[in-house]
Amino acid sequence: MFSSEDEKITIGTTSLEKGVVVHQKITDPFKKMIRNAMKEQRIILLERKNELEIWDGCAQQRFKKAFGLTNEKARQWILEGINKEILLNNEIPISNFKKTKENVYASVNSSDLEHNINIGEKFSKAPLTGENSQVVTLCHEMSHFDDILGTKDLGEGSPRSYAVSLARKCDERTMQSSYNFEMYFV
Repeated sequence: MFSSEDEKITIGTTSLEKGVVVHQKITDPFKKMIRNAMKEQRIILLERKNELEIWDGCAQQRFKKAFGLTNEKARQWILEGINKEILLNNEIPISNFKKTKENVYASVNSSDLEHNINIGEKFSKAPLTGENSQVVTLCHEMSHFDDILGTKDLGEGSPRSYAVSLARKCDERTMQSSYNFEMYFV
């Protein structure tokens, strides 16, 4: 799931003596936090993928709450985005997560094909799952990448309220809104 660049590798010969094997754990709290968030993100992405494939009444209700739509085109668009995020979750190296001092959850450059994610101060203080969490932040930020969904933060000033408003109006702009995408994972 992650590259081996952050794992310690030692080559040596075997010995029957006790105490010779030393297990090394990743102790960097930032890397540990990112790994946990990525693990939980994968779980929720797979859950939503499964819902979209089953597409029963409950799945349609959750989808409508987030996007205001239940048509096949919208379902396929979001399913495609989730599939791309699952692949990215599996392939992104831990080194692509850059710790910043910014007072935000996270940020990305949407055209960055390397998929670097800047992790701000708010991210480390956020809960792992739920509203305003590390997991929904990763889902939100990854959706911005042009090769994932190319979503935007619509609604200057209060993008969350704007996202709710778009969904209530059954407005197709929900398909381009990172906040509507985020709401789907809460």
